[in-house]
Amino acid sequence: MLPKAEVATSLLESIALDTLQAQDNLLTVKVAQSDFANRHRGDEVDIREGNQVLLSTKNQWQEYIQSKSGCMAKFMPRYNGPFVTTTVHPETSNYTLHLPNEPN
Repeated sequence: MLPKAEVATSLLESIALDTLQAQDNLLTVKVAQSDFANRHRGDEVDIREGNQVLLSTKNQWQEYIQSKSGCMAKFMPRYNGPFVTTTVHPETSNYTLHLPNEPN
């Protein structure tokens, strides 16, 4: 019969080995998922300061429906604009637009 200290040590080593193996598996899966996701991704659009861009209204549909204006969301315009870009951070895909204070 093995002493309790040896049993505990072997159990802790087994747990540590299993943890490292799980971390390796997670890293492998993460790399595979990012590779699969990037297969169908298009090239980055080159947007610079001063360019005019259209702003998607996809996230405004719910507000448009709830406003009870009597209009259907499928007739809502898909894009607003064009708006001028004022600040560009292409490394993080963040862009600041000049939005006028007009009600439309």
